[in-house]
Amino acid sequence: MWIALAEAHQDTSTGGKVYWIRKLLIARMEGDNIDSHIDTMAKYHERLNALVTPEKPLTPDDVHTAALLGSIPKDWVACVSNLMNQEGIKTATIVSALKNESIRRQSQGDIISVSSTATKPPAKSGNPNNPPKKKFCTMCNLDTHDLNSCHNTRRLIEEHKANRKKRYESKDQPAPSGKSSKPPARAGRTSTATLGASSHSNHNDSDTDYSGSEVEVTAGNAVASLSVSFNPKASGDANLDSGCS
Repeated sequence: MWIALAEAHQDTSTGGKVYWIRKLLIARMEGDNIDSHIDTMAKYHERLNALVTPEKPLTPDDVHTAALLGSIPKDWVACVSNLMNQEGIKTATIVSALKNESIRRQSQGDIISVSSTATKPPAKSGNPNNPPKKKFCTMCNLDTHDLNSCHNTRRLIEEHKANRKKRYESKDQPAPSGKSSKPPARAGRTSTATLGASSHSNHNDSDTDYSGSEVEVTAGNAVASLSVSFNPKASGDANLDSGCS
């Protein structure tokens, strides 16, 4: 952009003055050759001095405009390029043109933002030929919801899980150990034994000897009476018969 201004404004127009003023302001020495840098700056001054006449002197506005245009991005300079073709343009005119460009860019950005965030119609999903299924709950017999979203179904499932958990916990607990009510068997007493789930009875609770004692064993509905006699038959050994050694 600045090269185009230099080629187009080799006269006393505002663009020519601004270009060479900017060259003088932004020039920096490269390397250690001071003589070369001095010569370069002298050439810039010579070019600028050729555009200044007593009728069209160099003004502070020219310096201000050159510094302002040199401090902004290149894409902003294009909005004031037409003004550079004119002579005697004040800095206020350049500033006004830059502000108008700023308003234009902001409004354009707002339009793009609004258009990108505009509400779009919801996209149709599924096959349009197949209408959506109606909701119906077989548990409540209502068409306001389906079985998957039914509160009653959820409640029954939770109760079932809770009851099953209680049953498992009760099985894991050990059964209470109770003391047996059956008295210990003693020698010389009648004992009863219970088989299966039936009950037993002790017909004679008093102390007796084994002679003529009777043991009654009950299993279910079958009852067998065994009579055990401890009166041995007489043998050939008198000591055994009398119970003496």
